[in-house]
Amino acid sequence: MNKPDLHTKIRLSVIAFTGSKEIREKVIHKLESYNGTWMENILRKMTYDREWDVALAAIMALSGGTSDKTLRRLKKLTTEYDEVTRAKAYISLLQVVMNRNRCVEKKALKWIRRKYRQEDKDYVKFYLAEELYNYGFSEYFTEVQKLIDKNLKPENLKKTDHTWTMIYVLEQMENKENADKIKAELLKIEPYMNLVQKYYVEKEWV
Repeated sequence: MNKPDLHTKIRLSVIAFTGSKEIREKVIHKLESYNGTWMENILRKMTYDREWDVALAAIMALSGGTSDKTLRRLKKLTTEYDEVTRAKAYISLLQVVMNRNRCVEKKALKWIRRKYRQEDKDYVKFYLAEELYNYGFSEYFTEVQKLIDKNLKPENLKKTDHTWTMIYVLEQMENKENADKIKAELLKIEPYMNLVQKYYVEKEWV
């Protein structure tokens, strides 16, 4: 990690709140190359940004944090009405716990499992199931399968198309042991993919 000088810290702390949307987005990207409480302080304040996507980028950037204040802010954000905000806050929160302990505490995972059961939005459930699967809870592969089957029903596709979410989650879950199962899920999704999604799966999936 780079160590910024005082001038850089002051400049970033000012333009993070006074610059244009594009500038504020660049500030977040720049802050991700640093660490320390000063960086987290700026990012936490930026989670209140008037532009939704800037605030979301700050939430995701806080995944590099370690402080108690960052944990509390992210935990608070998991209760937001917006489902994308909640999903990204959960992911960043788990990463912060890992940053602090070099592993995710059983207590935190138990809390996430409870939140999964309580969550009523499938978008959030997709991301929580993927995270829990990757932390060793193999039964959440079945949960992802259930979510895919549910959201491929025509009546649900008409309401909300979660195809990109399905593709992303499966990509994050894939490993040598489950490659065939992942492929089977992709084959279920394929008839509902648009051309861009098909191209991504065939050419860009790494």
